[in-house]
Amino acid sequence: MDLSSDKIVYFIRHGKDDSRFRGGWSRKPLVRDGHFQAQKLAEKFFEVTDPATIGTVFTSDLPRAVQTSKPICTELGIDPIHKFCWREANNGKLAGMPNVEAEKLYPGLYWSSLEPNEHYPDGESPMEFFHRIRRAHIQLREDILSGTIKSDVIVFTHSGVINVLYSLVNRTKWSNKDRSFNIPYTSVHAYNVTQNKIGRYL
Repeated sequence: MDLSSDKIVYFIRHGKDDSRFRGGWSRKPLVRDGHFQAQKLAEKFFEVTDPATIGTVFTSDLPRAVQTSKPICTELGIDPIHKFCWREANNGKLAGMPNVEAEKLYPGLYWSSLEPNEHYPDGESPMEFFHRIRRAHIQLREDILSGTIKSDVIVFTHSGVINVLYSLVNRTKWSNKDRSFNIPYTSVHAYNVTQNKIGRYL
């Protein structure tokens, strides 16, 4: 993807968290490997990206995303803006719950098992999540094109969010039952706002 002179948003998935617990709105921190991944990400990112081109940094306000943002933000000298809208899907009572306990209390309940308008207990439905991310994407795009937000932009977020963004930009059908795009920990996905294209950057 040619990024010269175009307005770019770099969507970055957080580093590794503890797989023994359910994610979603979990407030669990990164594990040691996750912190290492975040540091290596900063090194790789600035090997291929001019720091002077970055004007704004947003992050999901969940700890694993905030912690992932720190090495890059330290290098940039920019404080990240915490944004609720870039959180992962709200899994309600299951957020941060040990997997063993979740299987006992809610057997067979997973994100991929929910019907489009079925909610997690005290959480979101897949369609509510999709429309939240759609609204956030539209607002971000409008703010960048109008100059309200200084570009280029980095957004530290989650795999579910980035999957929705790929579907929105590529105009493909999205479903919680099929994560069509591979979003590894600390992977970077460049969204060209000017051309309305998205692709893997790092």
